[in-house]
Formats: sequence, structure tokens, C-alpha cells
Amino acid sequence: MGAFYGSMLITGTAAPLAGDFLKRVKRTAYVLTLSDSQAIVWDKEVQGFDGVDDLHRVASVLSVPEQTTVVGALNFDDDVLGLSLYGGGEEIDFYLSRPEMLDEPAESLGDADVWCDTLNVSWVKPEVRALFAAEDVTFEHARHTAIAEAFGWPSWVVGVSYDTIASGDTPDDFPRDQLVHVAPA
Repeated sequence: MGAFYGSMLITGTAAPLAGDFLKRVKRTAYVLTLSDSQAIVWDKEVQGFDGVDDLHRVASVLSVPEQTTVVGALNFDDDVLGLSLYGGGEEIDFYLSRPEMLDEPAESLGDADVWCDTLNVSWVKPEVRALFAAEDVTFEHARHTAIAEAFGWPSWVVGVSYDTIASGDTPDDFPRDQLVHVAPA
């Protein structure tokens, strides 16, 4: 059985407010604040195919504050990787590693230039273009790992889900002591 996971990386002014926002909108999630401008959210409902709508609802609202971007990631059985880039409350771009598997148009391949310009890392455009276009990827967590490294994202955006955290099945260096669990009251 392959990997099923989902995460949201929040960068910018909304990052330190993510936990409070999730409580107010009655979401169940783990939040890892990495700095005063970066946090990762693992929402209980944002995992696998069924998590797409929840990812869009939560990530779009989290991206509303100025100077905030949210990158939503979903891995489906390690066969398909979906990445969504949000800013200003809207989905800016969407990347789908294998659109043909989900009967999606080829345009779902994502625009590496848009991603790199939005995330202020224009120097990695050639690398990201190649990663988005690579067809020789056996497992999508490997592609996600390479994309995360290219963008300088924390390693925990890859392979970790709400369920893996809840079960204690996280990487050895995962900072469990820094996690905040939020749930409806």
C-alpha cells in the first residue's frame, strides 16, 4: 500500500495565526509552527482523494491575509501528487503529477514559473520545471521530496499526515513536542 497524506505549508503573516483560525472554524488538525512566518497544518480531513474539497476550503481562507501563501499537498496512494498554490484567498496554480490517472486535462501540470515567482525563488525555475515534467517517477513521495528540497520547504511536508501523527508513526526527528492539536470544543 502506498502513501496517503496531506499537508498545508503556510508562509507569511497568517502562519502564527493558523491554530487559532482552525479552532474558530471547528477543524481538527495538528499545527507545527516553525517560525513567526511559517507553519505546517495537517488537517484530519485533508488526506487522500476525499480531502481535495477540504484542502481548497481551508487553504484558500488561510491564504487571505496579505503576504501569505499556502501550499497544499495531497498524495494519493503514492501514485498521484497534487500541489495547490494559494494566495489572496484564491488558488493561483495547481500541479497534478499524473492528470491522466484522474481524467484531468494536461494543463493540470502546473506552471513552474508561477510557483517560483510567487514563492520568490526564481533561480530554481529550471529544476522545478524538470520535476513537474518528470515522467520517470515511481513513487510520488520521491518527487514531492525533491520539490520540497528545491523550494527549501521543511521535510515534514512530505509523507506526514494527520493519521501518521495521531498514531505516533512519524520520522525520528519529527518535533512532536512542538505540535499543537486543535479540535472543536
